[in-house]
Amino acid sequence: MIRGLSHMTFIVRDLDRMETILTTLLGARKVYDSGDHTFSLSRERFFLAGDGPRRALDRGDGG
Repeated sequence: MIRGLSHMTFIVRDLDRMETILTTLLGARKVYDSGDHTFSLSRERFFLAGDGPRRALDRGDGG
């Protein structure tokens, strides 16, 4: 049985555009931005929306 959800990751081409969607439509707030550093596979930003799970955005090449 699933009791909860830890996080969701969206791989997107444009971090800024997706950030605008998350912050304006879902009322999310950014809690982390790797900037030009890559600690996993790509640049990433983390958001919180309400009391739900953390949303992670990774910049992907779309390929």
